[in-house]
Amino acid sequence: MRAALLVLLTLSLVAGAATAQDRPASPKSVTLSLCATDVTSHNWSEDLLSTIQEILRVGKYPKELEVVFSSKGDPCRDVFVGCRAKPNGQVFCDEQSINRILQASAWLAAHDAQQLIRLHQRIPLKQVLEEVGEMDFYAALQITDAINDNDSAKVNRLIKSYRLSRDLKDLVTEVQKGDTDPNYNPSDPAAWIAGPIYVVASSEFVALVVGHELAHAMGGCHLSAASSVERSGWFEKLVSMQARGADAASKPLLIDEILADKCALRVLEQVDAGWVGLEDSISDPLDRSAAKMKTHAGRWIALDAYAEFLTNSFSGRTGYDPERHHSGLYQLGPDLELMAVDAEGAEGYLYPALRLALVAMTLHERQVSDDPRHKIVLCESTAREFVAMLHVAGHLQEDNKSPEFADLFGAIVAPGVVVGLRTGVWHNQNPGSSYACDQ
Repeated sequence: MRAALLVLLTLSLVAGAATAQDRPASPKSVTLSLCATDVTSHNWSEDLLSTIQEILRVGKYPKELEVVFSSKGDPCRDVFVGCRAKPNGQVFCDEQSINRILQASAWLAAHDAQQLIRLHQRIPLKQVLEEVGEMDFYAALQITDAINDNDSAKVNRLIKSYRLSRDLKDLVTEVQKGDTDPNYNPSDPAAWIAGPIYVVASSEFVALVVGHELAHAMGGCHLSAASSVERSGWFEKLVSMQARGADAASKPLLIDEILADKCALRVLEQVDAGWVGLEDSISDPLDRSAAKMKTHAGRWIALDAYAEFLTNSFSGRTGYDPERHHSGLYQLGPDLELMAVDAEGAEGYLYPALRLALVAMTLHERQVSDDPRHKIVLCESTAREFVAMLHVAGHLQEDNKSPEFADLFGAIVAPGVVVGLRTGVWHNQNPGSSYACDQ
């Protein structure tokens, strides 16, 4: 339950891969094409062009780099999730699959805003949850998929099932309008909180996805400064762990993919630094504290969004299947546990669990540096996904017990996940869930 943590906010490659050197990117022209699997399925489409253009600016891409955007709306030639790049300077992004995650992010940002407003008014947490309900990224995705299926009856059932406030749908609409129309003035005061949360979340998620592919298209990374996970040795440690088969199952790695992941994390830090710079430019302490609160919430949603992206990245499917908890890599198994179906991912990549851990470490450290009173961890549905990913990456037993992983990832997961990994005992029901954010 992230709500309890929001209370605090308102109250105050071995064998070549590891030793691979960065290849500086040479400025050139890149064509970025947006396409859609089904161009008629979305009533709302995030303006990805403007988001990517902002990332090119804040991510410190060379001014000499010319990015040519193709027209929107053309169908994708192949079925894939997210973006793909070709070494000839071309990037293709399936707009629909990205929009699905962004749309869910907007719902979660709106819900966080409703909770924050009430918590700021010193309304007891129990009453807040009664008024606006509880939502995690999985719940937001369920609603998003029902909306994109034009199933209004299911949307209403889900809103009722999660005990969400009836005006949440209207607030999400205001967030979406505010994001696509710079002249739009929201009527709901909560939109002034939800909007910035969503913008941080969407920009940092897209920075990871597009930053990876642009490194492929540009033939290297344009940023030379190491990221925090490189400086701390975490990047090399996790890459070496997979390359050598230590703790994680050995799987071949491609240097180009490792370098692209490295670049994506550098871009993420640059984009995040842009938000911190805006915070620091605010002179009023209360307003600056409020801005930090929104950035914190946005970082957390970006982490949840990236976890969902990895869950679906290699599946070739983007919609919600009622027979599966998550479409793609996992399905719902006994005791409501996520069980791996085909989670190893494409050859040459780091395991999804290790890629997610690196992003979690990055955002965790960014948050600690920006505001040490709070932290970001993998919890709720995102923690379930992470444990399922670890189940495959580490060849764990049915109880998912791994004291080694408990020690390795203890700082970036909820306390109950650490206990579960250490003991093999998991609690799936609230209260007391092993995956709960507040413990």
